[in-house]
Formats: sequence, structure tokens, C-alpha cells
Amino acid sequence: MNSQTKLNAFHSLRGTFAKNLDYSFEYPRMVHDRLIYLHQLRNFHEFNLSKVF
Repeated sequence: MNSQTKLNAFHSLRGTFAKNLDYSFEYPRMVHDRLIYLHQLRNFHEFNLSKVF
């Protein structure tokens, strides 16, 4: 295996790793946003119900 092939293999490996890393950072943020959204939705409904009754 010459040095160029090694370098290419390293770069493709690093690319895959970086993508997975991006995803692992992205995922908790999506979950966090979803939780905030659900929380706001619940507060909104409770607020509306309290106005009605």
C-alpha cells in the first residue's frame, strides 16, 4: 500500500467519522428542540383550558 492510498483511506475514514460526529451532535439538539416544542404546546393548551373553564 503506497502512501497516497494510505492517505486516501485515512481521509475517507475521517470523513465518515466527521459525519457521524456531526450527527451525534445534531441529534440531541433535535430532541431538545422537540421537547421544548412539546412543552410549549402543553403550556399553551393548559392556558387555553384555564381561560375556557
